[in-house]
Amino acid sequence: MSPDTDHTRRLQVTVEEVLPATGLAYVKDENQRSWALTRSTPGTGLEQLQPGQLLSVSVRRLQHAEYICAYGQPE
Repeated sequence: MSPDTDHTRRLQVTVEEVLPATGLAYVKDENQRSWALTRSTPGTGLEQLQPGQLLSVSVRRLQHAEYICAYGQPE
């Protein structure tokens, strides 16, 4: 894969902590890697999330970084 390749993949994650007042939620994937959702991440809305909830996320790789670009209910 070249460094300029844009690649998106799906992951299942578990909500760890929700901080709606600050616009953040933290989730972990099956490898215990932590990810952050922000108020501006497209999805169901931070107010709908609860610790322990399962989510499906789209992770985009752009050059050498990965980030969650969308989230929702598991498929």
